[in-house]
Amino acid sequence: MKKEYLICLMRNRPVNYDGLLLYPISFRRIYDEIGEENFYKLLLPFRMTADCFESEHDHSIHLFEDKILQDESFLYLLYECLKVFCPDEDFQQCGITDDSFAIVRSKDDIFHITAASFMEIGEIILTIAGIDKIKIERPDPNLSERQLDVWKKLRDGRERDRRRHEITIADQLNVCEFGGKFHIPVETLETWSPWKIKRCFHNIVAKNEYDDSISLYHPMVGDTSGFTKGRHWLEKFRVRN
Repeated sequence: MKKEYLICLMRNRPVNYDGLLLYPISFRRIYDEIGEENFYKLLLPFRMTADCFESEHDHSIHLFEDKILQDESFLYLLYECLKVFCPDEDFQQCGITDDSFAIVRSKDDIFHITAASFMEIGEIILTIAGIDKIKIERPDPNLSERQLDVWKKLRDGRERDRRRHEITIADQLNVCEFGGKFHIPVETLETWSPWKIKRCFHNIVAKNEYDDSISLYHPMVGDTSGFTKGRHWLEKFRVRN
């Protein structure tokens, strides 16, 4: 993501994408006004990938042109999602052109979402929401029946392990509130976007892991230069996404 976009999110300011202002929606608004389930449902068009529709024999699907533009339910979610992230906009109506989704902002102002801008807007929105695209695991088509059965069992095991160790938003809030050197009231945290909460969580965990590791290394070796070389905790704080 562009550095200027990340700086906007760090400042809790809207991202200006070609004149469309995308606001960093707060945790409070998600849970108190929109509803968690409804919010994540609105993100579906941006979370999907072509893998969600392609089979092992068909890899020619273009997500935006072949699926989003052809499905009224996806277009509805896309439109409602943009209204949530662009509260300052007065969208009047929408429609489909040859290769874009057109949103009428005023009589003389129409914003066209193409396949390219759909991906870029989606990256911004998913970053704000602190959520990734849907990942689809597919087996090698050349696997034998026995190998496929083993692959499915391993996949199911990975999924169980993922769910068992999943870090929830409640976990992140708890660490942000109490896990750092200073207490951050939850009343403050809930004004942050999920992205900012996630960054705070990862920074606290990274710094604590570094401190724990160096405290164990130092008594055994005495000189920590070998441990710290290339491993400064600041590396964990770099804002890249």
